[in-house]
Amino acid sequence: MTKPTLSAHFAVLREAGLVRAAKSGRNVTYHLNADVLEDALNSLMEDYLFAWTPPDDMESVAHGIVESLVRQDFAAVTRDFDAELAAALPVEKLESAWVKTVDIFGPFVKTLETRVERHWKHTTVSITCEFARAQLDVHVKFSRGGDISGLLILGK
Repeated sequence: MTKPTLSAHFAVLREAGLVRAAKSGRNVTYHLNADVLEDALNSLMEDYLFAWTPPDDMESVAHGIVESLVRQDFAAVTRDFDAELAAALPVEKLESAWVKTVDIFGPFVKTLETRVERHWKHTTVSITCEFARAQLDVHVKFSRGGDISGLLILGK
């Protein structure tokens, strides 16, 4: 391909937001904008019914995780972990992390709000929880198969 032809193709990709250009002297370096590409792929897959649609009860499962943590029923929390998360976060490690969280931020008070973020390969349900001394987000990440593939407790 000639340089003018390449430039014309990259101009179209740049206008579509799929690439970003960084000019340095006479050279132009293009970087893929993965977020736009992911959104485009999601849209295409949804049009052809290839996209994964998470189960309707995902929010209630995530709330059940929080309730089990509060009850200190750590075996119930880990029951639906995928193999990778189960190996990384066994019951004893989860219990230790929860006890440290409560020691630092005080006892759990209540849940405040729930947000669902759907991505191409997973869905994350984030529940804002009020503790005695802080608000924390509990993020429950669900794989395409519906297993829990991530669990994070983060400060707001």
